[in-house]
Amino acid sequence: MKPTLVMLHGFTGSGAAFDHLRPGLEAFADVITPDHLDWGGHGSGGHGGPPLLLGYSMGGRYAMRAALARPDSFSALILESAHPGIESAVERAQRRDRDAELAAWIRRDYNGFLDAWNRLPLFASPEDAPSEPSEAFQRIQRTQDPETLARCLETFGAGDVEPVRDRLPELSMPVLAITGGLDHIYTDLWADIARGHPHIRHAVVPDAGHRVHLDRPEAYLSILTSFIQDVFPS
Repeated sequence: MKPTLVMLHGFTGSGAAFDHLRPGLEAFADVITPDHLDWGGHGSGGHGGPPLLLGYSMGGRYAMRAALARPDSFSALILESAHPGIESAVERAQRRDRDAELAAWIRRDYNGFLDAWNRLPLFASPEDAPSEPSEAFQRIQRTQDPETLARCLETFGAGDVEPVRDRLPELSMPVLAITGGLDHIYTDLWADIARGHPHIRHAVVPDAGHRVHLDRPEAYLSILTSFIQDVFPS
């Protein structure tokens, strides 16, 4: 019996952002990819016991907190380019102000916001990244509801949540953090977090940026399927 893998997408995305990974994953797991409004409905077990929970970026922010709140509900936690939270209260307040400005921009001119958002250095991809996943993701982005995205920033932005880095060692479940080798900030962050915590693994995908699952899907799949087999050996 295959385990269940719940995959939570990032900001401006949807569950369909993982569709290009399904053919490779479904041999190893039953894959659930809810849209963010449904995230709260998938915290209990599925086939083969409690599911593995994966979150990318903002989805990873949610996944960390869900695993800490209900550790018995998940068999493992997988994080892609996810931040455990801003430590400084002052910096969190500054981030809330910035996100409020972004929310206003989204409501006023979503297409203009999206063009600028995708040009941020954080989301830069290598020149030889496959085009199909990125193009499909951009189509998903263009169909999002601006009001929903604005509210998402206002209620679950990085400045709205308390940091959980110091609590991650509480988790007894296996934890895998995936980062792109070109995303130095997140790679350095998770190398530091994983150091000294044997149940937290850190996998770096060379020549990938923040959107690892789009930049290097084959390497990403290889890491995921190997981890799933480790957690649920056949």
